[in-house]
Amino acid sequence: MTWHKEFLSENNKKPSLSTFDDLYTLIAEVYEVEKDKLFKAHKSEMELLREQFINEKKSMTLTLDAIPEIAVTELGWTDVTRESETPVNGPERQKLLQFLEHIQGEDFVEKIASISNFYDNPDAAMQAMFGEEGSTSTAQQIAVALSYLVFYKTLTKIIANFNAASAGFSFEAFLAVLMKGEQIPANTGTIADFISRADGTSMPVSLKLYQDGNLHVGGSFRDLVGDMTNPKFDNDLMRYVAVTKRFEGGEKEGQTVNGFLKWYRFDFTLDNIFDILSRSSKHSKLCIQLPRQGQAFVDGLPGIATPSAEEMEKKYEIAFRKEMEAMNAKLPEELQVDEVFVEQFLKNLSWATQLSDKFFVPFDPDVGLSDEEKASPDYEPRAPYVKRGTSPMYGSGAEFNALIDVVLGTLAQVNEMSQQPRYNLDDKSITGRRAGLAISIARRAKAANNGGGAADKLSILKLYSATKETQRRNAILNQKKNWYTPDESRDLYNEMSREEKIAALTQARGYLSTEQFGLTQGMVAEVHTYSESRVLGPNQDKAFFGAINVGRKNTQKMLNRVTGLLNQSLFDIFVNVKAIQDNTYAYVAGGMQDNERANEAITASSNVISKTVELQSTTDK
Repeated sequence: MTWHKEFLSENNKKPSLSTFDDLYTLIAEVYEVEKDKLFKAHKSEMELLREQFINEKKSMTLTLDAIPEIAVTELGWTDVTRESETPVNGPERQKLLQFLEHIQGEDFVEKIASISNFYDNPDAAMQAMFGEEGSTSTAQQIAVALSYLVFYKTLTKIIANFNAASAGFSFEAFLAVLMKGEQIPANTGTIADFISRADGTSMPVSLKLYQDGNLHVGGSFRDLVGDMTNPKFDNDLMRYVAVTKRFEGGEKEGQTVNGFLKWYRFDFTLDNIFDILSRSSKHSKLCIQLPRQGQAFVDGLPGIATPSAEEMEKKYEIAFRKEMEAMNAKLPEELQVDEVFVEQFLKNLSWATQLSDKFFVPFDPDVGLSDEEKASPDYEPRAPYVKRGTSPMYGSGAEFNALIDVVLGTLAQVNEMSQQPRYNLDDKSITGRRAGLAISIARRAKAANNGGGAADKLSILKLYSATKETQRRNAILNQKKNWYTPDESRDLYNEMSREEKIAALTQARGYLSTEQFGLTQGMVAEVHTYSESRVLGPNQDKAFFGAINVGRKNTQKMLNRVTGLLNQSLFDIFVNVKAIQDNTYAYVAGGMQDNERANEAITASSNVISKTVELQSTTDK
């Protein structure tokens, strides 16, 4: 009997452990005898990966990690246009295009319906696409199934895991790819966010993303009129796609969110714009009021209209860049910001849009009225709203902290875009809320609007501060007697010719005073009933046209239902691709000394080729 057996036996005379040598001897003996039971035979990383995937296949499940990953960076999805005007797709956009081109449907409504149907019943959806079993290749079916899975995974990543500053831009980029279009840069004279080319024309689309129940479709009436009267695309209309999100448990963001998106779509046209806005919110209705004296009233107004928010944003960018130059001059090189940061921050801030309204102090449109005017029987108080050129940006409180968050989010994005992280976001000299780079940038972003900084004379409030002339102009514009009512204006407008409508839009109160229009979620849901002229696009009978489920849990449910389609060949491809990545990283990280890792990567690469060829051979079957 070996010593350890004697020691572990029930023999009352078993020896005791009195020294470390005794303990080590015991451990060694136990190991030699019991090692086969205690430890599994060594398996390579490749074997373990394959075993993992095979086990998942046996249980008819896959994890989300098995779905191809698209790097969610707005920059990577932007069409880069060279001097030849030939669009060049970035690598991530090209990758996404290859997947999303398989999504069924000729227009947006059809594609969302197809996506929803695939979630509800993948087998039925695939049968509807391809007919009876055997009518198409396994490879084609796999390609289509993966396209839908990539759509859901990427959409979940955008909606759930990105901060509000960047989510809007990533969502725009994602839908632009789905609709074979591209995003529209800021300050290009349109309120459209991206162009859809799904129907062969350039269709301008303005996108709205809000929490369910809080949807607000609106913006500058002056900018909307510009798109109606001076169209920059193939269609003289503005298409709105509005999306609301609702997650379980009241969550708003984060990796655990699970819920659904509701989709709405309608068009503003020359023929329906007055019909729709005459049914909009109380303040919004004022936009369509026409002057009783027509063009003579417009010609007699003192001063000029305040530029639209879109036009003012160009001036804000100039001021902000000056502020960044002044800040950089006082900082060490490692803390300075470059053009990449400036561009990305301005995109995230979205200064001219309602996404940034929370950073501004609301303007009281009745602040200049006397007590006598307010006591008049026909006085209708107007709710405060953010007015670019008049509203200052907050310099403290929750609103200013939200601005700092945009700065921090942008710094994180710059890190992601760089080969090596540019900023240490664990360093208080960068992230500190009392002092640090982020708060310095936020203060200068405020100064570019409010003044008081290095670019004081270029700041928005200094450039567009109210003069006596503009005050007189506003007083005239606010006199109720000068205008037809919204309903009267609508009726007059609807009797006009096309040319007369174009002229009337530039005479409307909202155009002359740079007012904001707005529709609530309830109004958007009923907007198709507001006009006898066309409001909806093709394949619609109402503004709401679909809902799709998002979130990791929902996507996993769908993934579980299509696992059977992903055959052994595809499993092996996934396994080997991951093995290539892991072993290559390990080989490089180890100073390229571990030849076993290198050989594993080489073997996996060969396997990917052979398995891909094998799968390809089924394409024509």
